[in-house]
Amino acid sequence: MTLSQWITANWVTPYILKAEAKGEARGEARGRAKGISEGFSQGVAKRNAEWRAWLERKDAAEALGLAFDELPPDGRG
Repeated sequence: MTLSQWITANWVTPYILKAEAKGEARGEARGRAKGISEGFSQGVAKRNAEWRAWLERKDAAEALGLAFDELPPDGRG
């Protein structure tokens, strides 16, 4: 085994493998954070749409002088 082969096998390759593992872990963490952020944004948008629709129905009923007894989207009345 030559000196360059020994250096490659004992220093370079382990260093590269360690760097790759760190990069994969960072990429995975970033992917998770992005997924959580997008999921949260979608959930907020859905909840806002539910509230807007409920308020529109409520306003329409009140404008017609009708009783409106539908629970709000959060279920608290």
